[in-house]
Amino acid sequence: MKVAICDDMKPVGNILEEMVMEYAKINHKKIGTEVFGSGQELIDYMASGYEPDLLFLDIEMPEMDGVEVGKQIRNDIGLKQMKLVYVSGYDGYNRMLFQNQPMNFMKKPCTRESVFNNLKLAEELLGVGDAIFHFRSNNIDKNIKIKDIMYFESVGRKMHIVLKNQIEEFYGTLKDIEEQLKKYDFIRIHKSFMVNYHQAQAFTKKEVVMNNGQHILIGRAYKTEVNHRLMDLAIKY
Repeated sequence: MKVAICDDMKPVGNILEEMVMEYAKINHKKIGTEVFGSGQELIDYMASGYEPDLLFLDIEMPEMDGVEVGKQIRNDIGLKQMKLVYVSGYDGYNRMLFQNQPMNFMKKPCTRESVFNNLKLAEELLGVGDAIFHFRSNNIDKNIKIKDIMYFESVGRKMHIVLKNQIEEFYGTLKDIEEQLKKYDFIRIHKSFMVNYHQAQAFTKKEVVMNNGQHILIGRAYKTEVNHRLMDLAIKY
């Protein structure tokens, strides 16, 4: 696993790196680290091809803060699957942060326990990439990687599985699969739609913007639950 740390305070970045390496040593893990002193330095290095699996990103930085850095990483560089942990000395969080799909938030001074928990969570979520969704269509058993599913749409008695370049279908209901996929961060946003949080660019008050640019309306009856799920995902574990 590759871990990046970005903080304009060098001592904080160094302490985080030491904790990451301690976790790797204790758990016999192979973890590579890179420490950056500014958002621009991180962006430039990523633009050259560097793709970390996990990023600890300071929110309050001069010139380019964590909101803008996260936005560029997700939208301009296109790292959608990277796990992001925002680090801050404050308790309150800017609503804009949630559009960058953070895995978690961590308050300074960072504790050994919080760093270890986030490393463990990232490893678990990165492992989700191999999880499979099984279904039967036209009397044929099929398997699809869950990470590749953008969203499910209920159309009459059938379920559409929408991927980047194809659509599969089978007989079923969203209710049948909602609980099964909740642990993989799928969110029911409408009576007819359930989206993959990790395949969404942004959540607004009215809609979800998917990675392919598609806009899906959030049903009025689901808005409160969507907000709760987003908060749960942001502070997961």
